Amino acid sequence: MRRRTSLTVLAVSLFAVSPLTADVIREGTGSRRDQLNAMELAKFPASAWAGLADWSGGPALTPESMSVKPVLIVTWASWYPVSINQGLKPAQEMAAKYADKGLVVVGIHHDQGWDKAAAAAAQAGAKFAIARDVGGAFRTALKVDQDPDFYVIDRSGNLRFADIATASLEEAVKTVVSESAQDAADAPKFLSDREARARADALRQQAIRSEIELGSLPDVPPGFTPPPAEAYEAIGVHWPRIPEEWGKKVGLLDQTTGKFTPTTLAVSPSGWQPKMPIFDGRAVVVYLWNPQMPDTFRAFDVMDRLQQKYVRDLVVVGAYTPLAVLQNNSGYGQPQDSEEEQAKRLNNFIRSRTFRHTLAADFGASVLNSLPQGARTDMPVPLGVIASSEGTIRYIGSADDPNFEAQVASILAVDPGVRARRAADEKFIGERQK
Repeated sequence: MRRRTSLTVLAVSLFAVSPLTADVIREGTGSRRDQLNAMELAKFPASAWAGLADWSGGPALTPESMSVKPVLIVTWASWYPVSINQGLKPAQEMAAKYADKGLVVVGIHHDQGWDKAAAAAAQAGAKFAIARDVGGAFRTALKVDQDPDFYVIDRSGNLRFADIATASLEEAVKTVVSESAQDAADAPKFLSDREARARADALRQQAIRSEIELGSLPDVPPGFTPPPAEAYEAIGVHWPRIPEEWGKKVGLLDQTTGKFTPTTLAVSPSGWQPKMPIFDGRAVVVYLWNPQMPDTFRAFDVMDRLQQKYVRDLVVVGAYTPLAVLQNNSGYGQPQDSEEEQAKRLNNFIRSRTFRHTLAADFGASVLNSLPQGARTDMPVPLGVIASSEGTIRYIGSADDPNFEAQVASILAVDPGVRARRAADEKFIGERQK
């Protein structure tokens, strides 16, 4: 017989997150990310500063002048608007907010376009030192792949965070400005010990998690009110950055300006398994699949884990899509089975597998038809779509790409609807504890 755990235990498992233990979302995948991970918690390469020149907006910075100070580095280019809007401007917000705690902010400009750098920085309101990356040596040393990239150095001179998501910028900065130099020096050992404890805790939590009765929380807690559209617009540049080339390719960014093009995700299936999920206050992940098309099916287990990890914050939907549609994006207009035949195939599959996310029979391809034309004509496989809680598509990509979950985490970190529902959950739990 299963034992129901108390709301107290549930509250700890869902909400107990401190600045010291909160995760900072990193960007990048594969061998590059592995190399960046290896650079973290090690001394920042002092030689990298030697390749910078033509300082503007402040005196030339040196390792000596930055000793025992936390440092935020942003890479940018005057000719690349995204790096100004999503790089310089957020960096200036941090400079203004944490200057009294000793934060040093520096903008590393691309080797090209330097003649317009000072004017672009002034127009963006950047009031920190900028320098020219002569020959790109600084970028090479830090393995920069696309501006803007953010790097954070702690008071001990260690590279604490390498290439982090914009959504995690303030979290990373708050971490390093709140530490003393000794705290920063102790961080590598502290974090190593914490990782060991986390591994042990994970084993314990597996047992605890099986006993947590999430049904003790209502799907939509009393007092939850969906935020207005203005709350989502106010997030601005803090929504996860979409690489410009990719964003234009799939249709989320305007081909000319590179600006985000709002698109609403439509999910109108003819059936849900095991039941229609509750979308209120939750971000949404939808992926397209068909059991007859193995490449679309390989994300199935990934999506199970994603749903389990973000059980309250996320709705994960596997949208069964007709084979002819998936192949013809290679094949609209090709013969396809009747809906009755497809329903039979889907039901047979459902009976043969266990799954922890929602499956839907999207025979009319409502999801695919709601996507920008670029995503439909050059569809990544298996195609995955992430929408914020009010239904706006924030990312389109391959659902089994390691970066896909990083995008999910970045969106959850700033989504106003998710935050409002979490607050309502917490209030509900607190009231039951009185």
